[in-house]
Amino acid sequence: MRHNEIITAPKLAALISPLAKPTSASDPRTTEERQGDAFAEIIDLAAEGGGNCEYTRPGETVQVGQVTIVGPLNVPSMLGEHASELYAKNQYNLIELFLKDKAINLDWSDEVLAKTALTHAGEIKSEAARKAIEGSG
Repeated sequence: MRHNEIITAPKLAALISPLAKPTSASDPRTTEERQGDAFAEIIDLAAEGGGNCEYTRPGETVQVGQVTIVGPLNVPSMLGEHASELYAKNQYNLIELFLKDKAINLDWSDEVLAKTALTHAGEIKSEAARKAIEGSG
């Protein structure tokens, strides 16, 4: 059964070692075998390092027959927004442990909270911090 598909080049290692890069679309089958598809798209994540496809052009989107080849640059920079959202969610979930009925309520029996706190009310709560301070003075 033919259907729309997105083919993502899995070899990000090519960015690190451009030697012996695999080619996912270097022969006529790239266009010939896909003639029945509504479309096929290759997202070459290794485009910046030369790509995994003979037709990849870094920073460009090219059409080869019915196959669209996308060569994005600096892929990690595209992930920053999602990483920030994940970090913010983690921080929110941590702070939520400190709250009960919309007020700060520190439950020292909660292992996560207890291991997270460095100090509280003038007392050093972290054993590692206590040892570091006592060992230095």
